[in-house]
Amino acid sequence: MNERLAGIAVVGRGKVTAEPDLAHVVFAAHVEAATAADASSDVTSAVNAMLAVIEEAGVDERDRQTTTMSFSSQRHKPGRPPRYHAFQRLSARLRDLDTAGALVQRVLAAGGDNAGLDGFTLDIEDPEPYRDAARQHAMHQAKRKAHQLASLAGRPLGPVLAVSESASHTPLEPWEDMQVFAARSMSAASPVSMEDGVPVAIGELSIEVNIAVEFAWGD
Repeated sequence: MNERLAGIAVVGRGKVTAEPDLAHVVFAAHVEAATAADASSDVTSAVNAMLAVIEEAGVDERDRQTTTMSFSSQRHKPGRPPRYHAFQRLSARLRDLDTAGALVQRVLAAGGDNAGLDGFTLDIEDPEPYRDAARQHAMHQAKRKAHQLASLAGRPLGPVLAVSESASHTPLEPWEDMQVFAARSMSAASPVSMEDGVPVAIGELSIEVNIAVEFAWGD
């Protein structure tokens, strides 16, 4: 009995775009002080002030979390007294993107000069319906390719033998991997406009699905 080749292997690509409905924000507080007590107290005060603003804005408890906490000391020169460093990160999921920029501004203002923005990423809370649509596009493209290749080869196309998938969705936003720390003074000498807030361009997300499909020959 002669073995036949498996047939045709193709890759179908499907892509859809969607407007994000969720922002992942990471706030940070960093304090350097002459004593351990001062460093610990100041970073705690900054984080508590930022957290209070987040809570007042109605961000649900499940959408806010302390993600990093560190404390260290360092001597810059031998014989000199050490300096103490305290650091905390606070993450929040913001579901109202229309007010996200203003809220970020208020949170940073509450934290003062010790506060910073350590990350801002736009996302989709439920990407599955978009993946489903992208998957349909990918499979349609794979079948179209396979039929064309079979026709060019002069042979009929048979049933599907195997299918594998890879998927991703990519933010298209201006602050990806952005790290800003105390970039803007929150002092009375440099007031912050709470009405305008930090600008947030919503843009779109690209949801992509690649499907590798193997077809048998039909003869």
